[in-house]
Amino acid sequence: MQTILPRIIAHIFVPHDLSTKEVARLKSRMSETCQAQGRALVGVVVDRGPPKTDPADHISLQRIAFGDADELIVIQMPGVLLCRKSPDVLLSQLDRPVQIFSTSQLACRGLFLRGSLYTPRRTLDDAADLARALRAEGLTFQAIAGRLKAEGYQTSRRRHWYPSTVYKLLAGASREVRRAATEESPRH
Repeated sequence: MQTILPRIIAHIFVPHDLSTKEVARLKSRMSETCQAQGRALVGVVVDRGPPKTDPADHISLQRIAFGDADELIVIQMPGVLLCRKSPDVLLSQLDRPVQIFSTSQLACRGLFLRGSLYTPRRTLDDAADLARALRAEGLTFQAIAGRLKAEGYQTSRRRHWYPSTVYKLLAGASREVRRAATEESPRH
């Protein structure tokens, strides 16, 4: 049985003065990194500006809308305008200099283009993100289970959502976060 690697597009915001040689080196490193992480890099978009206020103006979002990729990695190089203050619709979504967005996350942020031919894959990580956000809004486990079912998310065993499965989903996600926070960083 052959496994299908998640397809990813890299969108890199670079300063105007970055040389062509540096950009080529960056693309090569991006390809190696994706391969090491078990992802298939299907394209690299180098963005030198100007800021785009409409998601349809971003080539990377257009390619995802037409089904070319399952994920988008957005990278902000040093020297580019601070994320949250940027008028660029994609750059303003970053919480950190490197961030990966699934198609579901792009849709939740209003960045998934209308008329898209692509149906986003709904993973358990996406379900956990939505469940965490809904729980933060004060929804009960029962209400969250109903919402996950209504939006087409499936449990790991492809069963119905119950308050107990939502609880387990959130408990498992928080254990992962705590474990990642307590791990020591690798020493060089």
